[in-house]
Amino acid sequence: MNMTQVMNKTSNPFKGKRPISRSADASADVIQMPTTYSPPPAQQADEKAKKPKRQPKAIRPGELCPEIPTKKYPAIDAFQRLKPDAIYVYCNAEQNVICAVLNCGSDRKTIVYGTKDGHPAWHVIDKAEQNKLFPVLPLYRAEMLARAKSLPVVVTVDEASADELQKLVKDTVVVAIDPNNIRKADLSQLRGRAVTIWPDASESGLKRACAMALCIDEDQPADSASPAVKVATLPDRLPDDWKPGRQPTEGENIDYQSIVDAAVAAHEIADADSDGGVEYPKNYVMTPSGLVYLMPAPSSKEFASDTEIEVTTRPFEVISAVDTRSAADAGLLLRWKNDQGRVQTFVAPKREISNVKSDLFSRMAGLGFGFNPAQAQHLRTFFMKIYCNSFTQIVDKVGWSESSKGVFDTFIVPGGDVLSSSDERIIFKNDNVDTEALKALHTPAGTLTGWQESIAAYARGNSRLIFAISAALASPLLPLLNVPGGGFHFYGRSSRGKTTMLTVGASVWGDTNDPGNTIIKKWKSTANAMEGLLERVSETCAFLDESTNAPGRTIGDIVYLASDGEGKNRATRDVGLRKGKTFRLIFVSSGEKSLSDQIAADAGTMQGGQDARMPSIHALVSETNGAFDNIHGFDGPASFSKYLTGQCKECHGVAGRQFINELMQEIKDNGQEYIVDLINGQIARFREKYVRSGIDGQVERVADRFALVAAAGEVAIWLGVLPWEAGEAEAAVGRVYDDWIDSRGGDGSREDINLIKALREFLMRHGLRRFDSLRRIETASGGGHEGTADDFVSNVTNRVGFREQVSANNNGAIFYDYVIPAVTWDSFIRDDLKATSMTGIDAAKAIRDAGFLKVGSRGMTVKRTLPTVGRQVRCYTILHTIMRDDEDTDD
Repeated sequence: MNMTQVMNKTSNPFKGKRPISRSADASADVIQMPTTYSPPPAQQADEKAKKPKRQPKAIRPGELCPEIPTKKYPAIDAFQRLKPDAIYVYCNAEQNVICAVLNCGSDRKTIVYGTKDGHPAWHVIDKAEQNKLFPVLPLYRAEMLARAKSLPVVVTVDEASADELQKLVKDTVVVAIDPNNIRKADLSQLRGRAVTIWPDASESGLKRACAMALCIDEDQPADSASPAVKVATLPDRLPDDWKPGRQPTEGENIDYQSIVDAAVAAHEIADADSDGGVEYPKNYVMTPSGLVYLMPAPSSKEFASDTEIEVTTRPFEVISAVDTRSAADAGLLLRWKNDQGRVQTFVAPKREISNVKSDLFSRMAGLGFGFNPAQAQHLRTFFMKIYCNSFTQIVDKVGWSESSKGVFDTFIVPGGDVLSSSDERIIFKNDNVDTEALKALHTPAGTLTGWQESIAAYARGNSRLIFAISAALASPLLPLLNVPGGGFHFYGRSSRGKTTMLTVGASVWGDTNDPGNTIIKKWKSTANAMEGLLERVSETCAFLDESTNAPGRTIGDIVYLASDGEGKNRATRDVGLRKGKTFRLIFVSSGEKSLSDQIAADAGTMQGGQDARMPSIHALVSETNGAFDNIHGFDGPASFSKYLTGQCKECHGVAGRQFINELMQEIKDNGQEYIVDLINGQIARFREKYVRSGIDGQVERVADRFALVAAAGEVAIWLGVLPWEAGEAEAAVGRVYDDWIDSRGGDGSREDINLIKALREFLMRHGLRRFDSLRRIETASGGGHEGTADDFVSNVTNRVGFREQVSANNNGAIFYDYVIPAVTWDSFIRDDLKATSMTGIDAAKAIRDAGFLKVGSRGMTVKRTLPTVGRQVRCYTILHTIMRDDEDTDD
């Protein structure tokens, strides 16, 4: 559980110990944990409705049953084989032991007490088990917080520093929190307390301490009267690896108490760094009333003073120089207060500062920036000549952002919140995005544990719910693998659980409360509007409901748009090419009809490219329970759906953020290639188990996307984000994949399936009206001494070919083979079957491969003599078995 120090690649205690598939006896130090989640009683909107109790899962042989907390105390001597040099015991407020950490040189092991195969003992666990057992991490020396509730608190970044510092300061409780996992730590114990962060001696250590202070401050209740969290500043002379208790140099002493007493608020440190990194151009001065330019007096006037020229009418700050990570666009990060006292942050690009025709200053004035228009040139000169030592990276798009080394170390959540493992200062800025509205929709509610127990636990045993959650976590993997996105459409009758499925999936990222306040959007939109929507949630997940209300043509356009990840090209005013909208994500949709039916209703045909980008899947798995396989003992699917919907309103937006943080930590600890190999390995495992070799290319593209969804679910289980057993996500996604293959009519191409469907429908409708009967013609021809073929009067108009009776079953049913001359075959395929994307030869091959074409010894045609022809001609013969096919080929 890495609860102590910032781990790097060489000191990661759990590197290589997190395989996707683990067995109980794989290692003496890695023990697989049973599922320990028992969801709490459901809180039904209907007070009379009660959630049924669930039986605890039986413990299998070889599994560990942990006893947390315990009164047993670990002894370091029991683990001599691991060669530990220290042991750090974590206790709760009652001083019972929660867990312990063994410091084994450059490695660390976490141990818990429990019973395995009837034998109680302390056991080493890996990080995956830690994530399951400790979704909220305890604080080191938390028992002291409970014993001294009125004393101030000092927070260090490792246990050794906490133990040593406790001896060196008075009237203070010292605890330890890992800065990399502070958002998972139980910060509630620090609420209402005076807190000071003791940093590492390095410069990056001070930055991490400031970030820790911000997290603890954010955790304080809005009405809390507790003081702002402070950060201690260490003497500059200390080496980067210095720790409390060490003597820095001979003859020098560290006054620990004075350092703690002199701590200042984190924002003061940040502001001091900013101010120290900015040098104003000559003759410019910032006064309480604004920026002033001091024009030097003429040299001819001996005692004349400089002339003050008012440049701005209110003061402002130049925080730092900025650049964008995506492309070079240098500028300045500015901050000021408007007339209402509201702080405004603004990025001024230098390309606009230097352009006298730019409306930059007008946009700033619209945000309350006061300046003197007559002195605009002085303001431009000030901005172009100012020197900034500090630097801020600007990210202007949602999703992953790469460092200069090509490593994904930052993720922007819709709304602008920055999740980052980088030491750089990074902010999100995009003037075309309504960040306030998006932030409101994606602000987390509840805790990860609450979401796991009240929502994710009830998805177990439900293939569609597990699929929706896994799909919601799949989008962040797309850039890591450098693969395109795509969608999944679930359809079925109304009020059968489809929207609930979307709601459960959407709870991974944000709010699902009301129709006007949810991240689930409606299909009823133009393709242009959809571009903006998709860009704003890029690399998270998009959820679209009620496809029935959208025109079929619009649906087709949006499917291509969303999957290809690029909006339309548009021109600027000067006929240049405007920067287009880009996005990459997995999107999940629902509606009452399949997409092919939706498009067909608008006089269109489902194309193979659309089917590959967004397959249609039956949402309903049961006539009784609709989209639910298992309603976990509720009275019915309606009450189960109502429970899930209610829980999603209370707890949402936490799982997606935790998934990103865990991924970034793995990338930082083990490298990006490690996590990519892990994901690819899981994808290969899914394909080997569920995907037949030699399938059509279109189906293979969809299969890859199914495999990605399965991999996302399995990786999230491994990281402790999802409370399921390993393999559950893969099995659920595999079930949905099999259902899709069955419903589409096999794993052939969409064009082939459409052709067979159109051919069957044509023969069913026009088999008697467009095909002459060979038997009736032959009967007329041989009907008497003077009989000829002319004696047969056909009622067929616009003949396609001939039908030949081949057999009759015991019920008297008659079957026909349909004979079509090769000379009219191409026009039949093109004009009658509307298969305009296929040639006649391609169509014949598709029918042959489906088993419905009679083939000759030399090809796909058979020579035979037809009435009125007088010689043998090549013909295509459609077998009567095409009408007896039992497989459902509808979407």
